[in-house]
Amino acid sequence: FMRHVRYRLSSRIGTMSGVSGLSRGFDLYVDDVDFAGFDRSVPLAIDWLREKRQEPFFLFLQGYTTHGQAIPPPGGYQRVFAGDYQGPLTGSPEEFKRLREESLKRRYNLDGPAPKDLGLSPADQAFYLDLYDEKIQLADKAIGRFLSALEDAGLSRRTIIVLFAGHGDEYFEHGFIDHGTNLYEEVIDV
Repeated sequence: FMRHVRYRLSSRIGTMSGVSGLSRGFDLYVDDVDFAGFDRSVPLAIDWLREKRQEPFFLFLQGYTTHGQAIPPPGGYQRVFAGDYQGPLTGSPEEFKRLREESLKRRYNLDGPAPKDLGLSPADQAFYLDLYDEKIQLADKAIGRFLSALEDAGLSRRTIIVLFAGHGDEYFEHGFIDHGTNLYEEVIDV
């Protein structure tokens, strides 16, 4: 027999949410916070492992840490790589959503002819790339905490771990930001 658990922290109406049917067959399924990252899902998964470590299990651990609209960790982003940026951008989820929507409008001329890029300065673009690097670092550290918990629980030698990404992101290579609207190399080669 196998115990199933899926920790899915995301939009409650997205394609990976429980309402889409992905929660079927799992004993526990969590998707209560929109765009939550590993800082939310990893502690839940570690607590679950401590309770269930003697039983066979399947765990699907997911987080939106690197997504544009991800909820920043407590205390916000530390600008680890973008400390000297002085421009107008903040990197907030709301700002990213606005830039994504503007990208879509301009890419597909939804409001009529418009420039084929967002008109951001090189420094603004570098800021978003630096913020993305910080998000990757945060995801890496969180996954490291989870792997350490597996080791501490004596589970690492008898656990199969599959780590994957569903897609990459476009960061101004073609003038726009995010994913889901094209098949450029930076989106599909992950």
